[in-house]
Amino acid sequence: MFRRFCCLLLLAAISPSAWADLHDKSVLVLHSYYKGYRWTDDEGRGLDSVLLPELGASNIYIEYMDTKRFYGRDSQVQFPEVYARKFASHRFDAIVVTDNNAFDFMRANRDQLFPNTPVIFCGVNYFQESDLVGHRRFTGVSEEADVKDTLDLAFRLHPETRHLYVVNDTTETGQTVHDELVRLMPSYAGRVDFTFLEDYSMPEILATLRNLPSRSVVFYSFLSHDKTGRFFEYDQSAAAIAKASTAPVYGAWDFNLGYGMVGGKLISGFYQGVVAGEIALRVMRGENADSI
Repeated sequence: MFRRFCCLLLLAAISPSAWADLHDKSVLVLHSYYKGYRWTDDEGRGLDSVLLPELGASNIYIEYMDTKRFYGRDSQVQFPEVYARKFASHRFDAIVVTDNNAFDFMRANRDQLFPNTPVIFCGVNYFQESDLVGHRRFTGVSEEADVKDTLDLAFRLHPETRHLYVVNDTTETGQTVHDELVRLMPSYAGRVDFTFLEDYSMPEILATLRNLPSRSVVFYSFLSHDKTGRFFEYDQSAAAIAKASTAPVYGAWDFNLGYGMVGGKLISGFYQGVVAGEIALRVMRGENADSI
């Protein structure tokens, strides 16, 4: 009985100081997109699973830039002033940014808005070390969807394939995926031809998918806006494309699964958030972001 009582006293003595180790820290989470967009929600759940137990909800500040629905330079010019006013009297111990738009925004504005605050990113498509030239105290997780493994899987399961139709949009993320596919095209030269359904209206895309030639496969990445500027929720576009397509639809992001897509080598927003959260805790415990 005495031994158990002593252990309880020891825990009581240790726990408050350990709890206070990070519970006096605060973090800003800046999302590129919006609440309700599955990829962003998954990243947020991953971050919460790591940060909430250590920081508590009151020390996590969350902002959504909503650049999926409102995109282009004109829709973002107000953010520096908004955040400067909103957080003028607040200092964060770390900033977590999800996806390319928030990452680009923080690279351009961190030194003015949040001087010396470490930035941890996730969901940045095909990150290159050159992206951080001239930027200190940045680290994070590269979102490297394995498009090649997905295509190789599709062509292995459908060895007769001669035509690949790519459904993609023209947002910053879509352009990154486009560039990756163009880089991969020489690997399939003479075997499979690529057709990009990017700068099209949704009715045009669906009409094309309903009349695909034989021996075709579809690769679907994202379609949040079509050529007319019409916005689509991720589940709307994924379901419409899979329903219309006369060929199997493959992808590389797990949030599109469940709407008719066959599958692929899928990347997870949740685990992007988990790893970014773990890095953020390391930084807030004193580790230099530049060393990670």
